[in-house]
Amino acid sequence: MAEKFALDGAWPSAIRQLKEARDVKSASFYDLSTIPARLRDFEARYKEERDQEKNG
Repeated sequence: MAEKFALDGAWPSAIRQLKEARDVKSASFYDLSTIPARLRDFEARYKEERDQEKNG
């Protein structure tokens, strides 16, 4: 779901989904290893978009 939200530009929702996914006990090793990287990426992109909106 996080990837879908990100494609739609809904960064807060995408970030929230990844944060929730971190806490899922049944997540695979692969998922648990990629979530932090995607979370950092999404947070950075969201920050960039907010900064662009502020600066015009």
